[in-house]
Amino acid sequence: MATIKYPDEMSHTTPAEKPYRHRAIGDHVLHPETQMMGYGYDPKLSEGSVKCPIFMTSTFAFRTAEDGKAFFEQVHGLREKGPEGGGLIYSRINNPDIEILEDRLTLWDRAEASAVFASGMGAIASMLLTFLRPGDALVHSEPMYGGTEALLEQFLPQFGIHRIGFMAGGGHPTLEEAVAEGKTKGPIRMIFIETPANPTNGLVDIRACADIAKSIEPDARGDLPCRRLGLSVGIRPGSYEGVETRWLRFIDADGSPLETTEEAAARAGARADDEKRRADDEKRRADEAERRLAELARLRPGP
Repeated sequence: MATIKYPDEMSHTTPAEKPYRHRAIGDHVLHPETQMMGYGYDPKLSEGSVKCPIFMTSTFAFRTAEDGKAFFEQVHGLREKGPEGGGLIYSRINNPDIEILEDRLTLWDRAEASAVFASGMGAIASMLLTFLRPGDALVHSEPMYGGTEALLEQFLPQFGIHRIGFMAGGGHPTLEEAVAEGKTKGPIRMIFIETPANPTNGLVDIRACADIAKSIEPDARGDLPCRRLGLSVGIRPGSYEGVETRWLRFIDADGSPLETTEEAAARAGARADDEKRRADDEKRRADEAERRLAELARLRPGP
């Protein structure tokens, strides 16, 4: 889950500043392709190993008992993390390999932070239970992955959380109708969408969701109840090798230049055109090579 920041908004460093987390050289912001080679890792921490070792351990040693006490207090929210962040305790909480993966995923989404989970449902459930409270309303797209549907339909109501759905890809109820109904049930704390929808592949207009989230008035507590847009985004197979192709993004609805459905379709169309041109070029080259071989065979003297 991450808060997306685009280049004109991004700081050149992450909140927990460390020498190996610089995102720029001077005023030049580095591209993710460059940073993937070393971002989030310092060889000095691993005996000079150029690549990060695999840490096959469940627990980590502390320099002092005081360090151990401080690390546990940080994990349980009893103490603020210092500028260096929290220390290592258990691999189920934090692990150097997982931290590096999370750091590098923030680069692709131009985000400040991310969290890696063992499953997509672990990520979705953690996000919903973090931000929703009894009496809140959740507006979400439909249809959804079966596990998500079960969580929203069977479990969230047990905590007094109301769900209101709208159809992905058009149809009724619309996003606007769902928001209007949600306002009658409680403060709309979040808009959650899965796009493309499972199994219809219906698309949701992310920009429209962000605009509506911005327009919702503060509630009695003075909070902006719906400043969050939860996304379960289908990634083109192969984009993240070794990573589940359905994953979760967490976006502040702050007017960042999110891609609309039309822009996504245009980008997909341009990519398809490029792939067709490459295929046509390869076929032309193959046909030319075959023609030349036939010509050589014709000119070759007989026995």
